Amino acid sequence: STPLPRTCHMMNIARVARRDDGLVEADCSWSVYSYRFEKAAHLFGLSNYLLKETETGFQIKKRRTLVHSDTIPNVLDIYSI
Repeated sequence: STPLPRTCHMMNIARVARRDDGLVEADCSWSVYSYRFEKAAHLFGLSNYLLKETETGFQIKKRRTLVHSDTIPNVLDIYSI
């Protein structure tokens, strides 16, 4: 997107659990407010992460994101969710 939208991302972690295979699964709800071309938009949804613990921290092995907003004002890009 050009110009990039101004955004505010908020996440609420609902559940974190270590699985039998050693990976960590995390579920969260999220909300994004954006402003671009004098228009404001609000998107919201749920995400699920599968994380692997490494020596330097956690690595995302898999991410699933569901957008629950009824209307999407423009094409979604990585900055939108």
